Amino acid sequence: MAKTRIALIACAAALLAWGCSGQYEGAAQAEAGNGLSRGSAGAADSASPAEAETGQMAGDPRIVRKLVKHAQIRLRVADLEEADRPVQAALRACNGYAARTAGTENHRSYTLRVPSSSYEAFLSALPPLGTVLYREESTEDVTLNYYDIEGRLATKKTLLSTYRNYLAKAKNIEEILSVESKIADVQNEIDSLGTRLKTLSDLTDYATVELEMYLPAYAGPSREPGLGERIMDLFASVGDFFSAALLVIVSVLVFGIPLLAFAAFAYWLLLGKVGLLRSLWRLIAKKGKF
Repeated sequence: MAKTRIALIACAAALLAWGCSGQYEGAAQAEAGNGLSRGSAGAADSASPAEAETGQMAGDPRIVRKLVKHAQIRLRVADLEEADRPVQAALRACNGYAARTAGTENHRSYTLRVPSSSYEAFLSALPPLGTVLYREESTEDVTLNYYDIEGRLATKKTLLSTYRNYLAKAKNIEEILSVESKIADVQNEIDSLGTRLKTLSDLTDYATVELEMYLPAYAGPSREPGLGERIMDLFASVGDFFSAALLVIVSVLVFGIPLLAFAAFAYWLLLGKVGLLRSLWRLIAKKGKF
C-alpha cells in the first residue's frame, strides 16, 4: 500500500513537472520564432538597437535576452603605470572589478569584469590609452539555455515540495525512507541546476574584458664592436674550429676503425684467403660443364 501511494505521488509530480516545463518550452519556441540566434550578428538581426540595450524581445516582452559579452584587447602604451590609472578609474566609474591582474617590467595583463550595460562605454575608453595591436569582440546569446535551466529548476522545486508534503503524511519507516531518498535526488538536481543558472547569470550580468598592455620594443643605437669584443669573437671562432675538428677525430675513431675492420674481415672471408665467393663460383662453373 505504501509503494502504491508513492507511485501515485510520483505520477502526479511528473504530470505537474510536465505542465510547468511546457510553459517555458512555449516561451522558448516563441522566442525562437522571432529569429533568435547565437552570436553578435544574430543578436543585431533579431532586434533593434534599442531592444538590444534593454534586452527585451520583440515577440514576447516576458523574455529578457541573455547575452554573454567578451572582448580581447592588446595595446601598446608608452608607460604602464600611466595607462593603469585610467583603467582603474574606468572600472570604478562603471562599478566593475579586476578578476585577475598580472604583469612584468614590460607587460601587464588584466581580466576585467564590467556590467553588461556599461560594456560599450568601458571599451570606448581603452583605445586612447595607446596603439591597438589586436582587438576581438564576441557576443553569445544564451537566452534559450538560460530559460530552459530556469524552467527545469522551477519544476524540480515544485517536485521537491510535493515530496516533502507527502513525507509529512508517511505512516511507516518504509515510506519515510523511500520519500527521503527521492527528496535527496531532487535536491541534488536542484543544487546542480542552481549552480549552472548562477554561472550563466554572472556571465550575462557582467561582461569579460581580457586586456593586455605592452611597452614599445627597445631598440638601442647601433655601434661598432670594440677591440675586446673582436678578440673574444676571434677566440670563440677558433674554439668552434677545434671543437669541430675534435668531433671529426672522435667520430673516425669510434665509427671509422670498426667499419674498416669489418670491411677487411669481409674481404678476407669472401674474396681473400678463405675465399667463400671464389669457391662458390668454381663450384657453379664445374656444374655448368657437366
